[in-house]
Amino acid sequence: MESSNLGEGEQIMKLVNKVGIITGAGSGIGRGIAFLFAKEGAIIVVVDIDSEGGKETVAYIRKNGGKAAALNAGLQQAKGDIILFSDSDSFLDSPAVGGKKRAL
Repeated sequence: MESSNLGEGEQIMKLVNKVGIITGAGSGIGRGIAFLFAKEGAIIVVVDIDSEGGKETVAYIRKNGGKAAALNAGLQQAKGDIILFSDSDSFLDSPAVGGKKRAL
């Protein structure tokens, strides 16, 4: 993503050609993390149980020159540790419903 509304001034994009899969990215902290990753050049997979919120996040990222897609899903039903995509470069678990936040 080139310098845009997501950030000001010259920047070195640290996540170019990386994939960020971010849960809870339809709103709040997850959305903010998605914007930050996109600003740094990552391709974003927005994972949220709120499909409309996910679509809004994707639309904003794309409007500002980034690449993003939405996946309507909820992790609160998962049991144990689950890696959604083993070939992803980063996975940030930031669900709004309890649990520890961690990068896998």
